[in-house]
Amino acid sequence: MKTGALTISVAAAVVLVAAFMPWGQIKGNLTVGGMELPTSAGLPFLQTNMTLTGWNGNLTLMGMKIPNWTTVLIAGILAVWAWADPSIGRKGGAYVLALCGLAFGVGSALILNFAKGGQLGIGVLVVMCCFVVILATLLGSRKLDPPKPSPAVQGAVDGP
Repeated sequence: MKTGALTISVAAAVVLVAAFMPWGQIKGNLTVGGMELPTSAGLPFLQTNMTLTGWNGNLTLMGMKIPNWTTVLIAGILAVWAWADPSIGRKGGAYVLALCGLAFGVGSALILNFAKGGQLGIGVLVVMCCFVVILATLLGSRKLDPPKPSPAVQGAVDGP
């Protein structure tokens, strides 16, 4: 599984780099008392723009704010786990973590893409691709690293 651990580690490092890339932008106009101030009247400085990265944003899910850097944490945990346990491909928790990282990226991308004034950035797309690579590596390691027979089965094969 050293090849798989290396692949997962490289993907985790790319997730870390992607956290510094722009994940998206949200554009808007200033409002005063619920009225939007006109930017077309020669006052472009009234238009606002916020760029989100893997460090300064969060995703609110059922009232709970989950910071964007959670993806870096998940990828890091998976990388350490892959080196510590060569049979990570047979652990359900690894798939849950990888799917959570992918779901976070997909959810962020959907919100940024379809939000009013939202624009998708490269960072979140890179994060999604990295978690797809991690999942593919986990699935591939399952096929390359067959489970070892239990001692009872081994004793029956070898004889007393």
